[in-house]
Amino acid sequence: MSGPTGPRFGLQADLYRRLRPEYPDAIFQRLAAACGDRLRLCGELGAGSGQATTRLLEMFDRVVAVEPDPDMAALIDRDPRLEVRVEWAEQARFDEPVDALVAATAFHWMDARAVCALARRSLRPGGVFMPFGYGPFRFASPAAAAALSDREYGFWRPWMDRRLVNWRHYADLVEETGLAASVEPFEIVFERAYAPEDAAGLLLTTSYASAVSRERPGYARDYIQRVVRSAEGQPVTIRFELMGCIARF
Repeated sequence: MSGPTGPRFGLQADLYRRLRPEYPDAIFQRLAAACGDRLRLCGELGAGSGQATTRLLEMFDRVVAVEPDPDMAALIDRDPRLEVRVEWAEQARFDEPVDALVAATAFHWMDARAVCALARRSLRPGGVFMPFGYGPFRFASPAAAAALSDREYGFWRPWMDRRLVNWRHYADLVEETGLAASVEPFEIVFERAYAPEDAAGLLLTTSYASAVSRERPGYARDYIQRVVRSAEGQPVTIRFELMGCIARF
């Protein structure tokens, strides 16, 4: 869904759902520790196709998932304890106080002040806001694929939203609103090997590579072929940098 806060990822919804990495256990362990024994209701903002939603349902009695793109929201696995709402995070309202408000690789597309104001009025006393997400995906090896990746990022730059060009740690975005009583940043780094076609497909789910693919017919196929050639039969290892924060209001 196009709109004031971000691009329409639903145009690549199936690829996004299949290739985007899952979030590591450490993220949900951190959230559980921050919430303590209050795990009744979680609000998820920018739920996408549900990469984090299933894990949140394992933790909380109920989850309200907010996602503005109907094509993405349609891919979220349904559960009787889950309510999916197709709306912008900035416009979300909760009928009762939530124990946690979560945004997984989505906060940079949102109006930080509006979302933090939502957190302040929606969280129960002692509740937490936890935005977390991946920074830009980078090929780590083999060397030829990593070099191709670096060159392609230079080519993609004109299609990048300014919020990606000027990438900021989520903790900084929250702190700058002046609304949070405390902000605890964290970072997790890991690597994962992909078949070359899937490594290329993952990069094609980004907003900027998707924009190039829509504008230039045949680009996606050519890009996948170049990644496959550069890998020379080896898996492509991608380095993931995951960052976020625990904020209390």
